[in-house]
Amino acid sequence: MITRRQLRIILSLLFPIVLLGALVAHKQWVLQHGAEIHLPIEGFDPRDLLSGHYLTFRINYGKPVCINNPENNGTGSRLQEYPAHVCLAPLGFAFGHTATPECSLYILGTCQGSNFRAGIERFYIPEEYARPLETEVRNKKGEIILSISASGTATIKGLLIDGIPWQEAVTPQSLRR
Repeated sequence: MITRRQLRIILSLLFPIVLLGALVAHKQWVLQHGAEIHLPIEGFDPRDLLSGHYLTFRINYGKPVCINNPENNGTGSRLQEYPAHVCLAPLGFAFGHTATPECSLYILGTCQGSNFRAGIERFYIPEEYARPLETEVRNKKGEIILSISASGTATIKGLLIDGIPWQEAVTPQSLRR
């Protein structure tokens, strides 16, 4: 027979596992059922000693997303963060936490100063591909594939270089550079 203490221990161990499983299931659902969209990216430093190798990039939404807005009442060097969304269909941008009825496809995120962040600004890569991919993205040849849910959650599906998957775009010659 399981005592109350043993039951608490078992439940406390299972709880984070269940939450992690739910997060993975949600991401997988968004990947499979979300609207797919391709957006150009501009990159910068892909390395972090703690997180490993990844491309960090800015997505080019076609228009500035975060502009000087009265909601941004930051003082000094620290700017206030506020909710925003990018309307992708029909093309445009707007501020606020929820999209307008006219916007059928949008990405939710936050603005801090002029930076819009939606949690999709990193693409993890194997170490040996970091330099050649960084070069290609800095040369404005990169494009990110996103899957976007109806609630505005975006998940990265893939990375394209000159319109082809990054795994095919990186050649053995580019790895020797």
